[in-house]
Amino acid sequence: MRFPEKLKLFRIQHGYSQEELGRLVGVSDASISMYENGKRIPDVYKAVKIAKLMGTTCEELVTENFK
Repeated sequence: MRFPEKLKLFRIQHGYSQEELGRLVGVSDASISMYENGKRIPDVYKAVKIAKLMGTTCEELVTENFK
């Protein structure tokens, strides 16, 4: 699974709107939408925040089929 899919799945499973998740990460809901659609990637600082919210590492977040 790729990062955009992981992010969207996490957001939906935890009941966050794009706006709520954006607020937690420090970006706009439009940025979250772009991340989920693969049109943009977060900078390293935002990726760390996202990974921490998801209870994972940046490596796992961006690596497909991480084992």
